[in-house]
Amino acid sequence: MPVKYTVSSNGLFVHAIAHGVLIPDDIHQYIKDISQDDCVKPGFSEIFDVREITESQIIPEIFGDIRELILNDPKRKRGSKLAIVVRTNSSFNNAQRYERSVTPDIQNVIVFNDFHIAKIWLGVTDVISEPAAEPDHG
Repeated sequence: MPVKYTVSSNGLFVHAIAHGVLIPDDIHQYIKDISQDDCVKPGFSEIFDVREITESQIIPEIFGDIRELILNDPKRKRGSKLAIVVRTNSSFNNAQRYERSVTPDIQNVIVFNDFHIAKIWLGVTDVISEPAAEPDHG
């Protein structure tokens, strides 16, 4: 699975990193995994880092499916924070489309090019590791 995550801050912070080719099933599985992970607490914040993907097959047409999964996840409270960290302009533009599709009614989402600024926005200080930079062609 190209999305791996760590949980910290007593279950209130998730740091997810996507690798390789990112497909819709990967996003769906990640959301389901978080929902079923007892270490993740309701109201958590998250960084979803896509700087290491080599290709993205995530298109706006699947945003409705993602919204539905998020709405049905009791751990993702309305107004929870999601920072999406990207490397390329195309990834930034696609992530901003997602941001507009969920903010503010479902999630507070902001897209960042800088991992450290994303952490500041989330108020996170204890991210264990930051992934090595790899090209994002998505």
